[in-house]
Order: sequence, then structure tokens, then C-alpha cells
Amino acid sequence: MDNNHCLCGSGKPYETCCKIYFNLLNLKHGPIKDETIFFEWINKYSNPIVEAFIDKTHVYIYRISLYLDLVFNRYFNLGFEESPLKDMNNPVTAIKLHILHTLLGSFSCLSQGLYFQSGILLRSVMEDCFVLIDIFERKNQYQCFIQNKYSTNGLISRVKNVMPDFIIRWYGHFSANFAHVGPLHPISYLPRACYPDNYIIFSGLHHLVVVIVGIHLTFERVHFDQIDEPFLWETTEENKLSLNENSKIFDLTNTLLDELCSEFSPDERKTGFIYSEKCYRPK
Repeated sequence: MDNNHCLCGSGKPYETCCKIYFNLLNLKHGPIKDETIFFEWINKYSNPIVEAFIDKTHVYIYRISLYLDLVFNRYFNLGFEESPLKDMNNPVTAIKLHILHTLLGSFSCLSQGLYFQSGILLRSVMEDCFVLIDIFERKNQYQCFIQNKYSTNGLISRVKNVMPDFIIRWYGHFSANFAHVGPLHPISYLPRACYPDNYIIFSGLHHLVVVIVGIHLTFERVHFDQIDEPFLWETTEENKLSLNENSKIFDLTNTLLDELCSEFSPDERKTGFIYSEKCYRPK
């Protein structure tokens, strides 16, 4: 290694730049920047996969984004400053922001072909939604939360009688398929720049839609008394909240998923693409 410009691309001499790191790692020679794992991933895989993914799915991403925008524009800024729950205002805002960021992280993973990692993050989103439901439905859990003593142990058993069965089942799907790696699962889907596997596209976007519905159910229930025209919940004669099974939101999601499945049939193999013999399939 001479004293020319450092391999990191800083433009500085090697002696005054990365030499100390080479010495600490006992390296006499090293790769140029674009040959390191992170930069190779960005340049060789990440960016090309994202471009191919967006090119193929942009219409459906737009439609899914319309729904996501509605949910966050409608509920995100609602707070509890003037209510008995004012102690919850900042924590709930933080949880909602965390849910959004984790959802965006999941979408970023999916757009780069990281299907398994996308599912891991979606499972986390659903769990955060259940935490919100738990602390609003159970006063003792609310007290534990504001005292920093809250635990997610037994969370699903506490919320399964509040949230719709289909959401609980989907959480089970994510837990069964995206919580562990190793002998419990087949090899993870290997990203390819051409993004050829329709199953990954359909299943990944399907997962996003389901989780957005879960977010919608959560936010609307938490803020039910603050909105005029709820989409997913309705009040029963006993003054309890019940799922509106005829909600037009379900018409929207069913139409979207039908069109998505028609465009990207999970089992179809098109000419001109290379398909791996081992494609990741959830249980």
C-alpha cells in the first residue's frame, strides 16, 4: 500500500486516512471501495433490484400508498392532550411514528428483494399495533406502560378477543414464517437483480396490505371517539365496538389483491426470466 489516494474514496492520502484501520485489522492489502460487501450490495444488487421492482409494481405501490396515506393523514396527528389519557399522548405518538418507520423499512427491504427481512419487520409492526390496543383496552396494562413496567408476555392472549380473528391469524402467519431462521425454515429467498419471482412480488405486497389494514384497525379503535365517520369499527347496541364486515375498505383491499394476483400470478413462470429451483415459500 503506497501513499496514493486511499482506497476508501475520500481523496486523502492513505497514510493519513485509513492506514490505522488496516493496521488494526492486520491487513496489508484491501479491496477498493466498490468491492466491499456493503458497496457491492448497493451497486450490484440493491439499486438494480429496486429499479426492476418499481418498474414492475409502481401502479400497485401507488394504490397501496393511497390507502396508507389515508390512514396516517386521518389518525396520525390525533392526540390526547385534553383527555384523561393525556399521559399517553407522547408515548402513543412515538409508537405511531415507530410503526410508520418500521413499515417503511419493511417496504425498503421488499423493494430490494429482501423478502424474509421484510416479513420480520411486518411482524414487528403488528406487535406494536397489539401493544397500542392492549394499553387502551386494559387499564392495568395502561398503568404498567406509563410506569415503564409493561411486558409483552401474554400480549396475544390479551388482544385476541378485541382484534378480528383474521388479524390474529395473520400475526400467527408472520410468527411461523418470519420469526426464526435456520433449521426451522428453508433457505431465504436469494435476491436477483431482475426480480423474476412473481410469488415474492405478490406475497410481499399482499403482506404489506394486510399489515396496513391492521394499522388502520388499531389507529381507528384507539381514536374512535375522535372521528366522525369510522371505516372499520361500528358501535353495537351494547355500546361496544364491533368490526364492520361490510366496510368498503375490504372491497378496496380485495379488489387490489385480485388485480395484483392477476398481474403477478404466484405460480406463473414467464419466458425470458431465470427462476431458481428453490424459491422461498412460507408455510
